Amino acid sequence: EHYTFKGWSKDADASSGAYDFSLSWNETLYAAWAPDTYTVTVATGTGYTLSENRKDVAYNGSFSFTLTLDDIYSQSEPVIKCGDTSLVGNRSGNTISYTVSNVSSDMNFTVSGVEKNRYDVKVIADDGAVVGGSTASVVHGNDHEFTVILKEGYTQNPPVAKIGDTELDPTINGGIYTYKVTNVTAPVTVHVTTQLNKYTVGFTGGEGYK
Repeated sequence: EHYTFKGWSKDADASSGAYDFSLSWNETLYAAWAPDTYTVTVATGTGYTLSENRKDVAYNGSFSFTLTLDDIYSQSEPVIKCGDTSLVGNRSGNTISYTVSNVSSDMNFTVSGVEKNRYDVKVIADDGAVVGGSTASVVHGNDHEFTVILKEGYTQNPPVAKIGDTELDPTINGGIYTYKVTNVTAPVTVHVTTQLNKYTVGFTGGEGYK
């Protein structure tokens, strides 16, 4: 099993090639066997590159390859499996090295767990606002919406939402301010500021008092 008979040879290592049975003198012959060959395949996919995804391996041999994650998939923890066999890799940065050992049959490995990076979006507001959607984990390249409702005593002026020095423009519907953080490609913190209402206090003049 796992070896194929190749013929008879005059040498134990079959270095002389197949025996010529046209010879007539006595000779010691050795059976020449070659290990069977099996194909190991690793599935290709989005978000990563394989150094090699297919190799023919002799019985009990091994196959080594690397998987390199694209930058926007670098948070991933790939899972490489063939049936009940899972490979454990050695990671350095975005590149993970794997070895399939003791190959004794054809093997087709699947790759899962490679997903786009996710980033935290946080909205920090002062005492004058109630924020909906103040925290989120957003997939690379996606958008995040949040809402701001002004508390009583802060309603005269619209809130100001900024990412660094960049001010976000809201849409307004019935006192609800909706903002969108677009194309998230890194962690984002939004600061929302409000202003207390201001009132004018006046006195009506009259006789008998100052």
